[in-house]
Amino acid sequence: MRISFTGDLSPAGSALRYGVFRADMVLGNIKYTATCSASPVYEGAGGDLFTAVRTGIRGALYGSLPEEEAALAYALTTGYTDGIEEGLMESVRYGGVAHVFAVSGMHIGVFYGALAFLLKKMRAPKWLSVPLPLVAAFLFCGVCGFSSSAMRAFLTCAATAVCTLIGIRRDGIEAAGFACGVILLADPVYLLSLGFQLSAAAYIAIVALAPAAEKCFSPLSRRVPLLRKPLSAVAVTLAVQLCLLPVMLNAFGYVSVWGILLNLAALPLFTFYFPFLLAGVLLACLFPAAASVILFLPAAALSLFALFFRAADFSSLLVKGFSFGFAAAVAFYLLLLLWSGRVNARGQTASALACFLAAFVFVSGLLTNYVPPQTCRVVQMCYYGDYCCALVQTENADVLLVNGEVSSSRLQTFLFLHGAAPDAVVILSDTANAVAGSLLFTDFRVAYVPSDVTLSLRDRETVSADAFSVDGVDYVFRPSGQLFLSYAGVTGVFNGTAASADFSLFAAEPRDGLIFTIERGILSVS
Repeated sequence: MRISFTGDLSPAGSALRYGVFRADMVLGNIKYTATCSASPVYEGAGGDLFTAVRTGIRGALYGSLPEEEAALAYALTTGYTDGIEEGLMESVRYGGVAHVFAVSGMHIGVFYGALAFLLKKMRAPKWLSVPLPLVAAFLFCGVCGFSSSAMRAFLTCAATAVCTLIGIRRDGIEAAGFACGVILLADPVYLLSLGFQLSAAAYIAIVALAPAAEKCFSPLSRRVPLLRKPLSAVAVTLAVQLCLLPVMLNAFGYVSVWGILLNLAALPLFTFYFPFLLAGVLLACLFPAAASVILFLPAAALSLFALFFRAADFSSLLVKGFSFGFAAAVAFYLLLLLWSGRVNARGQTASALACFLAAFVFVSGLLTNYVPPQTCRVVQMCYYGDYCCALVQTENADVLLVNGEVSSSRLQTFLFLHGAAPDAVVILSDTANAVAGSLLFTDFRVAYVPSDVTLSLRDRETVSADAFSVDGVDYVFRPSGQLFLSYAGVTGVFNGTAASADFSLFAAEPRDGLIFTIERGILSVS
């Protein structure tokens, strides 16, 4: 789609920021960014065939369904979740089932399997029944933007289909290796892409780790045969959750315990529901006048889905507050590999190796998450240049810096995941009272603003000053709209304009023994 707008164009900068590599910048070839300063104007159609199909699907859904149900259906069929309301999406994430909106093995597998099943029932010849589902699955990947998770699933299906066609025994590990190898050969940067890491880890867990997990339940399943399938589902879910643990903690800061229970119900229901949704969307695009009738039942199921996740609170059972360092993550996966039984180690050798790896994971993780006294940690959250927040954590105080009218729900999530209850808030914006409105649900004692700004907050102390100190950190407001903060000889600059929402650090004076630690976007100075 072609649009025009006015704005300030600026170089995108390095893809490596605050210890985190932005793989999406490299894979998307993003060289410049622009902050829109006027309403975009639609100029005309553009794009390719897949863009046109996505546009048609979106028009059919939003033209015949309520907005919430349309956004959910569009996300399930294309992987684009921007239309889902923020609070609902957050609840789904905390429930551990947000992966249903990322087009991956479930979506491609169900789509490919359903089409292959229909062709088999129709007794189609092998020369048609094998390539046709693959071509359809490839086109489906295109509609979903050729995401790494979708392409990994497609290539796995392709490897399986070729093995079937030429009569070779299928092997899940070899299919996973083939799919991941082709993707990384096309662009090695995918190895650092979060979507690729999650998709690859989940599939490898299913084919390599789940059998070992099933063996743990085999005594019970032999005694009670009726529990064999439920216990198999539990084993698969546990294997996937274990494999995703380091990636999820490092990327999002939490892992949902509820996800183990909810996925036991979500995966079978989704496998049954998804073909009907796809068929309904296809018919709605072909017969738009009858779209509301065709999509009535799929939309009703989505309404129940939204109602359930809006009513429930899944934030009570989250594993959070720590992260895996690189060394701990590698040792953790080696431990899982040993458990899978695919390493030629038995008896005392396997036990000794397992004990060593477990101890290494524990000690390395402990050292990674240990915050020594007299350390300042700075954590940042920005949103498309609209606003920027930074959390300055010292031994006895948490200070929240805000430079624009922040989304209240995003702010609460930011504080929740870092276990922070700010003692003070520093507001840089000239419209401080408007910004304070987004802080009404945030508990803090004192709000600091520049000396020329008057702030009115009920039951909160307000301080108007150009310089102040909180727990050893010195803060200075500058006329340029920036906030300078200094700790242990290091000065940070926090920009107060939305167009340049940023936080940067540099040494104000030389100091021997100064230690910088960057982990998961957190910069520590000790």
